[in-house]
Amino acid sequence: MLEMPWDPQAADVQTPVVERFGLSYRVAGSLAEVLDSWKLVYQSYTRDGLIDPNPFGVHTTKYAVGPRTAVAMAVLKGAIVGTLSSYGDGPEGLPLDVAYRAEIESLRRAGRRPMEVGLFADRRVQVSRSVESLLELMRYAFYFALDLSADDVIVGVHPRHAPFYMRLFGFEQLGARRTYPMVKDRPVVLLKFDMNRQPATDSLPKGLAYLVQHPLSRATFKDRYLFDEPAVADSAIGQFVASHAASHAA
Repeated sequence: MLEMPWDPQAADVQTPVVERFGLSYRVAGSLAEVLDSWKLVYQSYTRDGLIDPNPFGVHTTKYAVGPRTAVAMAVLKGAIVGTLSSYGDGPEGLPLDVAYRAEIESLRRAGRRPMEVGLFADRRVQVSRSVESLLELMRYAFYFALDLSADDVIVGVHPRHAPFYMRLFGFEQLGARRTYPMVKDRPVVLLKFDMNRQPATDSLPKGLAYLVQHPLSRATFKDRYLFDEPAVADSAIGQFVASHAASHAA
């Protein structure tokens, strides 16, 4: 695995809350926190024209509603201002299978375990602040990949954003430009980060170096929300997922 200063097997009692840039970062530990996070995604995506409005006021994917998900949050004065979700591969696959089934299947056939990162949103429109938040939230994604023993972190980004992720974190392009139904057929590029590679520590990309130098403890993910309550089905999340499934089956 990537040599980060964290032993996945070690007992750890460090605090799961991180204070950076005036914000508190942590993993959602309740249905209410997940719901508020995905309401922010809905607000951000509708604002940017990536999705159509829906009566539930929430946006997610069925692949994220399960125990192999961690929803990271940036919190300011009790309000969620940024969020990012990470979800491990499962029997039903991953959202990006819709556009990159062959590429992701090639990873699975090689015995690799992918984890997808998505549902990023930031309430603030100032670019510098959203980039700071993305850096912190990606730290949660990378360490959650270690927690899941994932081999690859995959993301689908707009082609014009791909160089940023490649330069800052060391992602590599895995698939050619496609269209992505999840965001109204906007263009997307599949990127991959190999968690098993051993890059030279003196030449790490700036963002990856930051992740390595600022580890998260095992306690960070210990109390994450596991979607194991019956209340999920009756919540806006469950209703959205059921409605989305029904519309695709029709």
